[in-house]
Amino acid sequence: MREFPEEAGCGIGGDYEIKYYMIQMHYDNSRLDSSKKSQREFVYLNIDFSPYFSADRRAIQHIKFFVRASIPSALTVPPRMEQFAIDSYCPSEVTRNIPKSGNNVIFALPHTHLQRISVWTKIIRNNAAMQYLFNSEKYDFNYQYENRLLKSIKLYPGDSCATRCLYNTKNKDKITSGCERTRDEMCLHMFTYYPRMNNFYACITVNDDSAGVLWIQLR
Repeated sequence: MREFPEEAGCGIGGDYEIKYYMIQMHYDNSRLDSSKKSQREFVYLNIDFSPYFSADRRAIQHIKFFVRASIPSALTVPPRMEQFAIDSYCPSEVTRNIPKSGNNVIFALPHTHLQRISVWTKIIRNNAAMQYLFNSEKYDFNYQYENRLLKSIKLYPGDSCATRCLYNTKNKDKITSGCERTRDEMCLHMFTYYPRMNNFYACITVNDDSAGVLWIQLR
């Protein structure tokens, strides 16, 4: 359960652009286990999802934004590497419409897969690194959760964000490509902030077409 600041809440309906919610769950059979009677067997789950609503509308609405490397073209990790970094950058043009009083970041959710070492995002202000938005030095793929910041962090107009995902591929003999499968990789850092902005959702690093062609040739 997530506990939000008393003055903030998550809007549903009304002028809120998101009208529908869904639960997405990923399963992986990377070992291609054939011990089951049929590879077409279904997995049945009982999911208990209990949203809580309040008639007392909060004065401030919160929402998420994320910084990520596009997959697959901007995320390819070579094999047998002790450390390999993937960087994503969110330029100041993206934050120029943030209110002068700033946005308050209250939750952080880093996400990579099995080759991970760490994930961090820094705030860049006036061409200088100011502080971490969040730093997951010992990221564990098997223990993922949203981290409530001890104190909200301000993002101001003109701020930039730099995200770095660090990987170790010493146990692999082939390129690790970017994809949603567990044996592939991702580089994503998601944050919850308020007050809500209708044009501030995502910042994605994408390589140009020539890089994509080279990536295909390397594979």
